[in-house]
Amino acid sequence: MGKVLYSAMDEKNQSVEGFIEALNNRDAIEKLKSQGLNQIKLHGDASLFDQERDIITWLDKKTQSKIARKHLQIQKTKLTFGSYLSDLLQSSFFPIALGGGVTYWGYMEHSYIWASIGTITAFAPLFFGLWNYRLARNFDNLLKSYAYGEFDKALELAYTLKEESKMADLVAYADFVIAVNKAKEGELDEAIKILQSYSSDFETKPGLFQSRLATLYFAAGQYESFCYHHKQAYLESQQPVMLLDWLLAEVMVGDHKVIEQYIDQIAIEELPQYGVPYIDFVKGYALYKEGKLSEAKSYLESAQEGFLEYQENPAVWAILALSCVVYALVHYDLGEVEEAKAQINEGVEQIIVAHGDKKLLEELRKRFAPQFGSV
Repeated sequence: MGKVLYSAMDEKNQSVEGFIEALNNRDAIEKLKSQGLNQIKLHGDASLFDQERDIITWLDKKTQSKIARKHLQIQKTKLTFGSYLSDLLQSSFFPIALGGGVTYWGYMEHSYIWASIGTITAFAPLFFGLWNYRLARNFDNLLKSYAYGEFDKALELAYTLKEESKMADLVAYADFVIAVNKAKEGELDEAIKILQSYSSDFETKPGLFQSRLATLYFAAGQYESFCYHHKQAYLESQQPVMLLDWLLAEVMVGDHKVIEQYIDQIAIEELPQYGVPYIDFVKGYALYKEGKLSEAKSYLESAQEGFLEYQENPAVWAILALSCVVYALVHYDLGEVEEAKAQINEGVEQIIVAHGDKKLLEELRKRFAPQFGSV
């Protein structure tokens, strides 16, 4: 069971946000509909979340809704100290006010023990909150460094998170980044060993091990295994997210002809909202490979608009950059050279050089090398 973030409309046509405990996203949708909600949008994958959100269960509905709205905002905005501090002060108002009152009373009564207790009560939430901000900032920087191909910096941040974080999911992700780096460096066996050390965690998350394993094979340049393990992830989980990941792998470096057979099987309402643009991207990329450029252009334009909603989130930078370069290739092949150039800025170029597959990079060099020699 996991807790997934959702937004919806209630029977009075009022917007509601919160978390729902469910086995997977299909289960989440059914539970939310049984509560009379409609226009339901999920913003995560229930089958992948762990115990980190268990504390939410103990909070009242109003507080849960407030936290949910903040999580929705975080998905589309930059992490800034000012906004984090403001939220921290709001969420910690009661202990800060209580501690301040006890401190004042202690000093007035010349009871320095109570004054000290009050001071500790007031400042403890701030101390732990600022420490968590440091972890969040390091995680954000890790995502940015990894996206831009600054792997040495990403590796350093991963080891820092492992040492300082007590959150199991953060530590596991840090180890995953370390494993991906080893796969890139030709140490695939060592990378797989790191992944296998989390085998007990994967038991409750069908398909996740195969999905992570697929990423290691991609990093190692073994594209056939990359596609194979993404397919296995879907077969194990039967989840739409895993199906979409498999189809993305096939259209990138495998058999793009399987897209037509499976793409319409994806239950869109069960996808996290940030996953919805992937459908149009996969369709557009497949049509590009079929030489149907005008149709491809329409789908890719729609996908890019969807990805751009999350452009402040470094977790989507790689797929956003990929959508930009495929869209650029379509423009170029349609004779729209200036439009093609406009899609590839320095940031997009840097990300694609770091994460693009060999064939895609060859296509880019073939078309853009005269204008973009470093691509």
